[in-house]
Amino acid sequence: MSRRPINEIIVVLKEEVSELTKITSSLDEHFVEMPQKIEGSENLILVQRIDTLHQYLHDISNLLSVVGSSIPESLLMDVSNIHDVIVLDDLRRRVAGQLDESALHLSSVGNVELF
Repeated sequence: MSRRPINEIIVVLKEEVSELTKITSSLDEHFVEMPQKIEGSENLILVQRIDTLHQYLHDISNLLSVVGSSIPESLLMDVSNIHDVIVLDDLRRRVAGQLDESALHLSSVGNVELF
């Protein structure tokens, strides 16, 4: 059984959500002109939803920071069975403490893999 401090897992999740926040911010910047170029309210709604997603992720990241700092280091979680709930290998390895950097981070992006 592999155990890891819960506060460390929360830090990893906070970092992952922070990277997602950066991605949505980039999307928001790229799509901000879209409603002006393409007619239809669906496009404006899409841009608003991207902005809302960005705000939600930012708030969740901030909340995870607060939660992580309030959890004692002595509380441990069994991470040996996380493969049952986390599909992405990089994220699973981050939560288990086997990978230091998020796969979402720009410096970790290598070859583009389309699925």
